[in-house]
Amino acid sequence: VSGALGAATTIGHVLAGALIALFCTFFFLLDGRSIWSWVVGLLPLRARDRVHQAGRRGIVTLAAYTRTQILVAAVDAIGISIGMIALGLGSYAVPIWLLVFLFSFIPLVGAILSGVIAVLLVLVLKSWVFALIMLGIVLAVQQIEGNVLQPFLMGKAVELHPLAVFLGVAAGATLAGIPGALFAIPLL
Repeated sequence: VSGALGAATTIGHVLAGALIALFCTFFFLLDGRSIWSWVVGLLPLRARDRVHQAGRRGIVTLAAYTRTQILVAAVDAIGISIGMIALGLGSYAVPIWLLVFLFSFIPLVGAILSGVIAVLLVLVLKSWVFALIMLGIVLAVQQIEGNVLQPFLMGKAVELHPLAVFLGVAAGATLAGIPGALFAIPLL
């Protein structure tokens, strides 16, 4: 009984949290400008303009970061899906594309997990030789995406040098793990 009540409480908390998040998201999207104006209005007069400008610039930077992350995730997913098609597993290309795309938003481990799943799928459906080829494709795509495409595009989007993007993500990951890697560029 105790375990069932604990599980029910946890499920209730998760559902309540999800409902609150959806409710807040709806109103932020519907009336975000007036909510922001109200928050800025709570500050002292001399700080309002600076805070408003900083917030506006932060939103522009966050939007550019998000668009670029979506583009990089799509390129990564397309590259690995093309590898699946090349290996004769075209019917699995769309599910792998979706998996790689979604996992690309999890810094550090997302790309590794989606690549492992793609390689294991090829191993099960074909052979170990094809799995090694798929591993090579996954590694090539992820290296090009992570070390060339992302720093270049992200640097343009958030007006940072590609080296700053690369080192920022590395430093964020070292200092704070996955959350550090995720928030390094918006913070920079």
